[in-house]
Amino acid sequence: MRGTKILGTVLAVAVILSVMTPMASAQTEAGILHNQWFRVKASMKGYMLDGETVLSKSSGGATDYIKFTYNAGTYSLLTCAQDDQEPGIWHKITPIDPFDAGFPTPRNEIAIANIYGDVYPQIWDFGGTPIVFYDGYSTYSLYSILYMKITGVGSALTKASISTLSCGIWADIEDLGESFNGIGSCGLSGSLIPEAQVATKVPEQCRQ
Repeated sequence: MRGTKILGTVLAVAVILSVMTPMASAQTEAGILHNQWFRVKASMKGYMLDGETVLSKSSGGATDYIKFTYNAGTYSLLTCAQDDQEPGIWHKITPIDPFDAGFPTPRNEIAIANIYGDVYPQIWDFGGTPIVFYDGYSTYSLYSILYMKITGVGSALTKASISTLSCGIWADIEDLGESFNGIGSCGLSGSLIPEAQVATKVPEQCRQ
């Protein structure tokens, strides 16, 4: 009987260790999304504005790309959106972009302090810092809280996806030579593009 109890204790410890190992591997790694690309669907619905006048309801969406870069406690996002008129042209926006020196900064950035979750998944709260997309005519600023579902061991990333917890949008819209604003709610969702597929799935202009 005594031997049976000892064997049972050893087996119990082995089971506990086997359960604990996956949990330990789920600990977060600050830079796990460094140099990773995502294909995302960005959408909005709300109202068009002309100055102080509310004109009409508006909605829309597009398939865009985001690259995450990590450095010194901060993630920077490169967004890449297809031109509204010329499908073969793509437009990149970074936290500091020379073409738009007047845009208020910061943008397309999030500090580790605003990322919640010691184990995956995580909540990324961009707060008052927008994620900005530009389609050659209009600028879309998304003020988001994102749910980041990440699977990885240490710095080795397996898969990841983005979904929206909350999102408000402000848009500076150019339409047929006229300028409007848009305000409303938005969504951002998508999945990681495996590194081996980036060259074929991410438009070349986004990667340059």
